Amino acid sequence: EAFFVNPETCKDNHFQAESAAASSDQGEAVRARGLAELAALKQALDRRGVTVRCVPLPASEGGDAKPDAIFPNNSFSMHAGPADATTGARKVAAVLWPMSPGRVDEVPAALRIALGRACGAVHDLRHIQDMPEFGAVAGGDDDGASADRFVALEGTGALVFSHGGDACFVARSQRANDAVLRLATSLPGVTPFQPPQLSQVHQFTGVDSKGRTVYHTNVLGWCGSRAAAWCMSALKFADESGDDLAAKGDAAWGEDKAVRFVSSRRAFEAYFARKGIPLIDLTPAEMHAFAGNCLELFDGAGK
Repeated sequence: EAFFVNPETCKDNHFQAESAAASSDQGEAVRARGLAELAALKQALDRRGVTVRCVPLPASEGGDAKPDAIFPNNSFSMHAGPADATTGARKVAAVLWPMSPGRVDEVPAALRIALGRACGAVHDLRHIQDMPEFGAVAGGDDDGASADRFVALEGTGALVFSHGGDACFVARSQRANDAVLRLATSLPGVTPFQPPQLSQVHQFTGVDSKGRTVYHTNVLGWCGSRAAAWCMSALKFADESGDDLAAKGDAAWGEDKAVRFVSSRRAFEAYFARKGIPLIDLTPAEMHAFAGNCLELFDGAGK
């Protein structure tokens, strides 16, 4: 119940900053509205047969309030691995993600233990920048960690996976560090990044109606089993700007890389066309109303 407008994350989350500025509610009123919306969403999903587990979280193990813990998909996510060749069963793995300042330690120890018990594996990437391989990947790039920059890859806020998990879509921002992403895709055994399940990563920059960088990919669009929706006018690709982002990444990994990085509008649209998935083009106004911030769910009967 520590939810409130976070001044730390307002720095690059302009959606939050504008909502806070436009709201006359402050303090307890904002908290009450947020918790009421959460309760209403849970009730709506319960009525439709979707199991929802609400986990009470302490303010923080370190004593600091964690107002953004109400968005748990950023700090941890769960993924089904490849199907077993014999049984067809798919083990579920959890991933703990490196977070931006003000959002670290949002997953308390009790929840990490519960994830370990419930999942076949827990991949802890929270301190991936401390791995020896990270320096080689980051090099002298501005995306690397430094005294005045942080290293984050905020879960399925920063990463939007296709319904089948063979493609991942990433908007470059401070919340989606490129070096972390490239290292994570190369680590053995990290479920959502394992080929042949994942074969391609589509990168771009998202901008809002004022030309500011959008902080999270899942504000820009979503992927479902039978449709996808993205604000195409907000997506800026390297092949349109002259930034050789994709070539730079490909050269870093060599010709034997299993996951292909690409930044091309044509390749982005071709992916959905090849899959036969209609691509809905959201207007900027629809994106700002969070029509791109959607997730497809299934009930207990698989519907």
